[in-house]
Amino acid sequence: MLIRRLFLQKTRKRCISSLRLPKESYLDDINMFLKSGEKRDGLLTSIQTLVKNEVQDKNNSDLLLEISKSPYLKIDLPFTIDLIRSNPSNCVLISFINSFLHTNPSSHIPSDVASIAINNALYHSNSSREDIVPNALKIVNSTFGSKNYHSFMVGKRNLGLLKFFGGTMSSLGLIDLGLRSFELAPNVGVYAMILTYLINVSFFGFLSFGANFARTFPNIEWVKGITQNYRYLHFDEINMISKIGEIDRLLSNNKDYSKEFKAFIKARNIQTIEIGSDELLQEYWLSGGDNFEWVEPDQDPAIIIWKKRVNNLSTESKFPKNNIEWTSELIRDNRPSSSPMTN
Repeated sequence: MLIRRLFLQKTRKRCISSLRLPKESYLDDINMFLKSGEKRDGLLTSIQTLVKNEVQDKNNSDLLLEISKSPYLKIDLPFTIDLIRSNPSNCVLISFINSFLHTNPSSHIPSDVASIAINNALYHSNSSREDIVPNALKIVNSTFGSKNYHSFMVGKRNLGLLKFFGGTMSSLGLIDLGLRSFELAPNVGVYAMILTYLINVSFFGFLSFGANFARTFPNIEWVKGITQNYRYLHFDEINMISKIGEIDRLLSNNKDYSKEFKAFIKARNIQTIEIGSDELLQEYWLSGGDNFEWVEPDQDPAIIIWKKRVNNLSTESKFPKNNIEWTSELIRDNRPSSSPMTN
């Protein structure tokens, strides 16, 4: 049995080989093992073995889900990272990530590891075509969109502000020491001027630096009114959502985004960008067709341009601008044979 292979070497007093079916009968044994506090060094290896055979035996997925949902399961970040790299099914991965975030409220999944999980869900998933994008969005919600990751970004922002104010005060302190070394009386006005200069430089620097987080993506953008601070805290999230949106369009043959994707970004103050052809169609209807030229679907625009160019060249070569005898040539070439006109 799978339970036997997973826990047989990890139990001493209670033998898992005596587990009974159905599945509910051995859930207590799993919880008992996880609660016992015994060493679980081989737990990751056993779980990875189940993950490798998950495609062939779907019972492994059910077992992994039950293990991840156990209230006695305590996993750390290295365990979760190794599990993500083993590429389990999306439902199992999401369940283990949520378990990690629940048992470690002060930790988060690093951005590079979260990107691996999302890329696996998009490009190396065994899920059906309809479940690829929803599963990837769920992983985004559990990684970049989780409260743990937002708390990490807030701490990162606060640390940057602390460094800024610390550097500013240190600069003022050095200036003060320099003035005192020359036996100059400290001047509050000088300090205020320097402080104002540093604040202005930092403010415009923040605007320039914040432009990196305000940059537009090819398919989605923030709704109007979103602050720079919010964009900074959620930059990694929208960056990954943009990549998922590209896959979503490809899966729908570039027709439109799925309902799941639209609902997901709407809840996060994100909106889609109209594609060029859609904007052109809207402009056509708003202008009533003015300044638009209809081209048959079976005509190549390059051929149309070429024909116009050839006609212009033939006209110029036959009727040069500086040749005043072109009218006589035209009459001679087009006169009837019975005409008495001669040169």
